[in-house]
Amino acid sequence: MKPYLHILAATDFSDTATRAAAQALRLAQRFGAKLTLVHVLEPFGHAVYMPAMFPGTLAELEREALRAVTARLGEQARELGHTGAVDVSVSPNAGLGVVEAARAHRADLIVVGTHGRTGLERLLIGSVATKVVRHSAVDVLTVPPSGTLVDQAGSCVLAASDLSHASVAGLRRAGWLAARLDAETKIVHALNAAYLSPRGDDEARADARKRLEALASEAEIEADIDIVVGEHVVTALCDHAD
Repeated sequence: MKPYLHILAATDFSDTATRAAAQALRLAQRFGAKLTLVHVLEPFGHAVYMPAMFPGTLAELEREALRAVTARLGEQARELGHTGAVDVSVSPNAGLGVVEAARAHRADLIVVGTHGRTGLERLLIGSVATKVVRHSAVDVLTVPPSGTLVDQAGSCVLAASDLSHASVAGLRRAGWLAARLDAETKIVHALNAAYLSPRGDDEARADARKRLEALASEAEIEADIDIVVGEHVVTALCDHAD
């Protein structure tokens, strides 16, 4: 399994993004990887430009915004203790801008913050993070506003599998990451309660466990296996992770 060589941390200067950037810095130090701190600036639209309120041309306003954001990014880097590269990218879509920045910098891991994890929010990681996860060609680590950081003592890497062969790559990476963080590895599959037989879920659990064992063997990792049941698969996985 190829190690991470260049980590890109995306920030919008929020508390959550700052926490994610701190996690990225810790991982970069742990892996001996390069770290680039990036902010994506969305250009002003003509629909919101009001000359009477903001004197100057639209281009002048955008140049001033770029200067201000660049200064703020440098300030955040200093606060984090990051002495490496920083970059301000301009894109009409923040999520896709992060993906493009990762490609331009040849990063092999993107770290981005997410929304809270209570109620409906736990099903939505945010529009920017969602776009990054969906469109990135490299691994993405999403960091919630609170909870254990992945490199803290006693950490556990929980790898979710849908029982498909496509999940083998994720299981293999989870095992690799856990080994380097001295963390425990667990594999979990969530059964949707709505599709289970009224007689119970013993048969479904046994079948899922057997298939997970085969996938773990193919991924060449040793891990505990858990089967959970819930009305909503995502919620069941989040509850189990907690």
